[in-house]
Amino acid sequence: MGAPAHPRSPYRRTAVPRRRSVLAALSAAFVGATLLLGAPPAQAAPSDADLAYRWAPLHHQDASSSYCTADYLAPVNYDGDWSTADNWEDLDANASRLTGTVYYSVAETETHRYITYAFFHPRDWKDYR
Repeated sequence: MGAPAHPRSPYRRTAVPRRRSVLAALSAAFVGATLLLGAPPAQAAPSDADLAYRWAPLHHQDASSSYCTADYLAPVNYDGDWSTADNWEDLDANASRLTGTVYYSVAETETHRYITYAFFHPRDWKDYR
């Protein structure tokens, strides 16, 4: 223990063993280093495309045996323009451009993400037999 303070001194000396304060400092440093080094690395939020790909449904579709190209999934502009009014007539001329296409949208709230998938058919073909 340390020497007592002078009797007239307003300050009192408290005796703290030096070993105890060194152990407390080392413990605090160890805990701090463990928290910093042991923390998992921050990960970036997945992109909309990553989410859409991860949660994409398996799409099965019946196709007409009499005119199956009419049932293909296609981009809206498969015929070179964005007008859907002429797609019925342009189907046969542009059949090689009918590549499977899926459109998606991701909306996010504070707690959830909502993914919508949409498909486009150049013709809404139905085999009426």
